[in-house]
Amino acid sequence: MMNIHDWLDAKISERRPKVVAMPGSSGDFEHSEQFVGEALALKLAALADGFSENELIDACDGDVVEFVMCRQNHLIHLEAADRH
Repeated sequence: MMNIHDWLDAKISERRPKVVAMPGSSGDFEHSEQFVGEALALKLAALADGFSENELIDACDGDVVEFVMCRQNHLIHLEAADRH
């Protein structure tokens, strides 16, 4: 079985980011529902793949929503840098 950190990398990388909300920007509140939905989908996938909710929360440094937001923003920035 894959460890939770490798699983997270794979799951987040396979999902195309749909929004950008940088921590501290006014966009955080506009898109918070999107990230809550992404975090819930990630939690359900983790449970289906045999990980506990606590394992997921620990792997996300205690905040699944913020983890998803930061990782998706990071992927967007990497894709933008590759285009230049």
